[in-house]
Amino acid sequence: MSIDFIYPACYAETLLMETIGFPCSDNHQNGDGEIIKIMDIRKNIPSDEILIGVMDKPKGINPSHVPEKYKDIKTGSHGICLKRKPNSRRYIIYINHLFEDWIEIVGNSKNIPRPYPNNDSKFKAEMKDSKLSKKAILVNYINAIKDAQPTAFNQIKNWIELIQKNKL
Repeated sequence: MSIDFIYPACYAETLLMETIGFPCSDNHQNGDGEIIKIMDIRKNIPSDEILIGVMDKPKGINPSHVPEKYKDIKTGSHGICLKRKPNSRRYIIYINHLFEDWIEIVGNSKNIPRPYPNNDSKFKAEMKDSKLSKKAILVNYINAIKDAQPTAFNQIKNWIELIQKNKL
């Protein structure tokens, strides 16, 4: 069963959320702009209902693409932060790197080498593929990182659980 309040901006972020225990593939979006539309524009979602967008730093774009009304409320390891729109239950889990760079940093912190170590372009392309969740080598890589219990994964999971309990 899919979690109906988490909206990942790309296939890699969808896989990350599902790997750490929040199935949300039904809510996958095509980019940060779609996340912002869901968070700010859709009137059919009550403002007191939890919505969590998950996005990374797009190549060549600074973090200002996240609306200024979202304020940092938590910072975590490896460049993650939790942003919240004041007086609402709208949150953004923000990864301040390109996802594929970030996941490699987190993997390296646990001595888990990335797939395709001699082919950056293949690794980056595969991480953006719509069939990412079917690519065993990459799914196994992200699962190996999860099994090593990196702080960043645990922080994201903890933040979501606290939001669900209305403690953030």
